[in-house]
Amino acid sequence: MKFAGLLAIAAGMIFTNLLGTIGNAEAECTGQWTQWFDYDNADGLGDYEKTSIFVKHLGNYMCSNPTIVEARTIDGVAAEDTGEIFSEYSPEVGFVCLIADQPDNECLDYEARFCCPDGGLTQL
Repeated sequence: MKFAGLLAIAAGMIFTNLLGTIGNAEAECTGQWTQWFDYDNADGLGDYEKTSIFVKHLGNYMCSNPTIVEARTIDGVAAEDTGEIFSEYSPEVGFVCLIADQPDNECLDYEARFCCPDGGLTQL
């Protein structure tokens, strides 16, 4: 039981650190936001909205060097407001919610968008 409590505290500290870099995403993007992308559903092992997948498959709709990632549920709730634990939430990797990390063994279905510093994106 003590170990679980320490994990919860550590997760809270990591989550707080993430909020410092993603909470003001709208104000910090000095390039152009992509459209919202939803590659994966929240089944199997979790929900994977990974930068590499979008770079590989979306051509001019996605940049290869995003500076910010923002995630929300497909219903429009900001990821940081869901109470879920994220294994990845960075522009380099993207956004990942693993079912194994959730107390209720479920991840919501998320979508992500990225700030591209060079702009010039084609919009859907």
